[in-house]
Amino acid sequence: MLLSVAMRTPRTRDESHATLDIFNTGDCVSATALARSVDFESWEWLGVVFAPSPPGWDAYRRLHHEMALWDRFRAECPGFARNCETKGLKYSNVMPSQSDPSSGMGRSWQSTLRASTPQEAEERLQRLGYAWTWLADGCLRATTPVLPAVRKLPDGRTSFFNQLIAAFQGWKDERNEPSNAITFGDGTPLDPDAVSVAARLGEELSFDVRWRRADVVLVDNYVTMHGRRGFTGTRKVLASLIGGE
Repeated sequence: MLLSVAMRTPRTRDESHATLDIFNTGDCVSATALARSVDFESWEWLGVVFAPSPPGWDAYRRLHHEMALWDRFRAECPGFARNCETKGLKYSNVMPSQSDPSSGMGRSWQSTLRASTPQEAEERLQRLGYAWTWLADGCLRATTPVLPAVRKLPDGRTSFFNQLIAAFQGWKDERNEPSNAITFGDGTPLDPDAVSVAARLGEELSFDVRWRRADVVLVDNYVTMHGRRGFTGTRKVLASLIGGE
């Protein structure tokens, strides 16, 4: 139940921060909540499909396997991994009162929550189990309920199912500081050294998919995290979320 605060404009979707890496993340964590926020309570998102336009840019979609990362991370940071399993994680972000196109996470609280008044915003947050604080400048700081950091798969395996790497490394703009974006479920701060290990392992396990004309990639977000490396030129990406059990 992690709300998506990514800006919804052609520029931010297709060209946002072209020179920067977008850290690997699990879209299912946020997509499921976004569906619930518009009252599709029974939907569960399984994957994302990306289809590029004809060539003319040089961009790589990077992927890594959540189960492989979890196995190695648990071996290197057993205490932190145990806390992930037992405590879960909470995420916080500050949404502006007006959408900020200069930030990749600058979507306003009105747009994010599909609310026109603070009361409507609070009603949606309450239904999702969020805590919130209104700031003096009209921005809204929202904190998720405790979310699992790992996911047990039907075959008994465990995947590292969260947005820890992306939140701790990349959730930064004039309103948000990555070190304040995520805690354990009991509110205790995360050990930055352990998070750095997770980020390093994610990078070591990542592999690149270089787009060709008319390519389509199907990503199962329950077992795979995805990101994007910096690129040159222009690009067009189409995304579809597939629901199912």
